Amino acid sequence: MQRKISYTQRKCPTPDQIRSVRERAGVNQTFAAAMVGITPRTWRRWEAGVHRMPPATWAFFNIKAASPASGSAS
Repeated sequence: MQRKISYTQRKCPTPDQIRSVRERAGVNQTFAAAMVGITPRTWRRWEAGVHRMPPATWAFFNIKAASPASGSAS
């Protein structure tokens, strides 16, 4: 049986983790932002550490970044 984890117990990714996965996917910040439906400004703030990326968005981005079509724009 899986134990439910509350939003506050989930860990948000660090700016370095966000940047690393984005670079591994071969996309720029603007394209990465479009992949998850947010503005490039918000993405830049996550990578700068000004704001934290929500865990659900982090999980969604990892799924999108792993898909073969993700690296089409750098």
